[in-house]
Amino acid sequence: MALASLVILCACASRPALGSSCSSAASCPIPLVCRLGVCRETCVLNGDCPLGARCLVDRDGFGGCSLTVDMCTAGTCATSLVCEHQVCSTVCDPAAPNCPADARCIPISMTTRGYCDESRMSVDAGGSEDAAVDARPADAR
Repeated sequence: MALASLVILCACASRPALGSSCSSAASCPIPLVCRLGVCRETCVLNGDCPLGARCLVDRDGFGGCSLTVDMCTAGTCATSLVCEHQVCSTVCDPAAPNCPADARCIPISMTTRGYCDESRMSVDAGGSEDAAVDARPADAR
């Protein structure tokens, strides 16, 4: 009887973890969220994500931090993402970008769309190039 109770308890306790597939908010343990079909950390800025991760924005405008599952080859990203430079990135409109505030919309050649990228150099009004700024607080870097 005790063994049967232990088996039932273990079966109930197993919930998807970071990077697991999901279909609804209830599929992921708090504080994770179900974004782009995967349990992820929530974000508004790229700086909200762990070092090396990006904030991917879904069709509804909600962000979730990228994971290793977001490495890609052409056509392997979630529907609201695009594969650029072997990573899935948020699709954006260069005329009205929906990127996180610490990213910019890079136009995709020969199309009317772009992708959000925080790792590119930005050009200020004076024409000089500056590296993208890490938006995380100094104590979180």
